[in-house]
Amino acid sequence: MSEIASQFEMSLPGVSKPVSVLEDAGIVRRWRSGRSRRCRLEIERTEAANSWLLSQTAFWTDTLADLARFIENEEKST
Repeated sequence: MSEIASQFEMSLPGVSKPVSVLEDAGIVRRWRSGRSRRCRLEIERTEAANSWLLSQTAFWTDTLADLARFIENEEKST
């Protein structure tokens, strides 16, 4: 955990909260090794999240493009 904190110039408590959220989501696995806390990124979980984000991006890109076309057509007809 201290390595993570040093990469982002954050305190250990400042890193602990976001890492806990990622752990709850199954994206990070955390365990004790002596006095240290170790973390591991569960890459397959990030791939699932990335896939979902890509599908949402495609959906919203298409939806907003449809909205823009609708607005343009409305403006032309007035």
